[in-house]
Amino acid sequence: MKWIVYAILAVVLLGVAIAGTVYGYNWYTHDRHVALTSIKLSTDKKDCPDKDYPIQFELFNGSTKPISRIDFYLGARFPTRSSDITNYRKYDTDTIVPPGKRLTGCLALPTFKETVADPRSLVWTTNSITYTFGH
Repeated sequence: MKWIVYAILAVVLLGVAIAGTVYGYNWYTHDRHVALTSIKLSTDKKDCPDKDYPIQFELFNGSTKPISRIDFYLGARFPTRSSDITNYRKYDTDTIVPPGKRLTGCLALPTFKETVADPRSLVWTTNSITYTFGH
């Protein structure tokens, strides 16, 4: 009977050790680098004057590894509402962003679920961001 308890305990401890190793590896190779990045969005006309590309995207890489790819979706809402009014559109770039550097560009508008008179008046966010880091 004791051997069953010891066998179950060994399996549980092995599972905990494997899960901890996987979690630690993911944190060390990815999550700690993501925590050192930032994204800013602006709809100021001085940043992006073109009405077809009115959203400035600025990515700062504060990690020690270069970013080799980023994928994300833009979300937008009216200032007095909480619902996202965009139809999902994936944005991505494989421009390499070295450590300590910024990537800036102007983005095209996604389509909207509702009529929007002035897209610059909306509250913009990035959603479902996925980073790929190089070596």
